[in-house]
Amino acid sequence: MSKQRFRLEQVLAHKKRLEETMQIHLANLELRLRQETEALAALERRAAEQQQALRRRQGGARLDPGDVERALAYLDALDRERQRQGQAVAQIQEQVDRSREQLIAVAQERKALERLKEQQLERWALEEKRAELRATDEMNMARAHRRTA
Repeated sequence: MSKQRFRLEQVLAHKKRLEETMQIHLANLELRLRQETEALAALERRAAEQQQALRRRQGGARLDPGDVERALAYLDALDRERQRQGQAVAQIQEQVDRSREQLIAVAQERKALERLKEQQLERWALEEKRAELRATDEMNMARAHRRTA
């Protein structure tokens, strides 16, 4: 086969490297999202446990107003922390979504370039085959011409 070179080979190589880099970035974001989501779940469990403990104390005969006040203040602090953590999770989720969309776009561009390359290789192979057939035909015609002469 002739030494044809796909003109967009460097662009294709760049898209492949970019796609790999974006996959790593997306994986890191997804890991961070899982960690932040787990932290949010832990805060929610702590809040639920604190609420249960407060209800158990309220069911008892003696209830210290200071304990109730501290428990409610802790619940308020947990609620604020849950809200902050929920915002952090939402923000990272948006980053994950954007990163995934960008990765899909780069992957589609890479696939389009690979299809172009494959089509070009097929055209080159067809052209080479035609050239070989022409050369064979010319040799056969020259032989036939020598035999008749």
